[in-house]
Amino acid sequence: MSYRKEAFRQSWSMKTVGLLLVFNLVAVIALGSLVLLKFERKVNPDVDTYGDAVYLTLITVATVGYGDSYPVTAGGKVTVVLEILIGVSLLTAFFGVRAGRKEREAQRRAKTMETNVKIGGQYLVCGWNQRAAYLIERLKAELEPSRTPIVLLCDQEVNPCEDEYPFFIRGSPVSERDLERANVREAEAAILMADESRGGDTGDQDARTVLSALTIRSLNPGIRMTAELLQPENTHHLQIAGVGEIYDSNVIAGSFLAQSAIQYGTIGIVTEMATKKPGERVYRIGATGQMAGMTREQLEKYVEEELDGRLLAVNQEGQLVMPTDDVRISAGDILAIISEKEPPGAC
Repeated sequence: MSYRKEAFRQSWSMKTVGLLLVFNLVAVIALGSLVLLKFERKVNPDVDTYGDAVYLTLITVATVGYGDSYPVTAGGKVTVVLEILIGVSLLTAFFGVRAGRKEREAQRRAKTMETNVKIGGQYLVCGWNQRAAYLIERLKAELEPSRTPIVLLCDQEVNPCEDEYPFFIRGSPVSERDLERANVREAEAAILMADESRGGDTGDQDARTVLSALTIRSLNPGIRMTAELLQPENTHHLQIAGVGEIYDSNVIAGSFLAQSAIQYGTIGIVTEMATKKPGERVYRIGATGQMAGMTREQLEKYVEEELDGRLLAVNQEGQLVMPTDDVRISAGDILAIISEKEPPGAC
């Protein structure tokens, strides 16, 4: 049985026990109130209706005991004693189950997987830093609908993710043993984060990334690898290690800032593309005669209402133009839009 199935089975078992305890507690209150009413009606002025009996039962089970209502008959007193014995036991057990469930969930989050991952086609995330949390959230948004597994391999004492969708393995991506536990040989892709868990400067972190890439490539020569780089001079080392996509935050961020200052709106377009919803894609369509002469506001409204999408940018005569108030659309311009479905005329 897989880790996920076992976790679900245990969680469902705890929920079932809790529901049974609640059901039994409600039954004790309902039936105990009926019995109490039978003994106390017409004898005890404080217990003359079923509501009065339920009230007395509730304050009895809750061990509140206001003193404004109490049984006066022998049968009523015996009933109240039984309600205390049974009801308090059920209530205590219910809170015990809830506490046990929360403790189990906490232990499961802290627990590393003792057995090897046997699933294939997974996305393997190696290393951990403050950016990894957002990375996994974006991966989940894209992959969860298809139930594509995500495996997180990092040297953290507890699972840093809030839920259990990503499989968590405590280990090092430079260790062949830990990579084998993550079933790297059958992984679809690997994402190598600049690992801050073991300290060191940016050069040390890049060195660990390169060593991780070399180890992963030796175990799975055909895997697609994407890596985060901190120092541009280490790009060549990652390329030698077989990393196909290298993200250098310093170079990319600096370039975007410069481009945005020259061509205002660049960062907004890139952010829109990077944070698009799951299922959305970027499409290119040719501007029609109907669009000719439209202002930015008119074009955005047309794309939203007629094409069910969002306007990103306009390509006019081979030059990318930001959609500003000064832009006027001409027939033959190419529009870049984001949409969940392919619009008519997409190319």
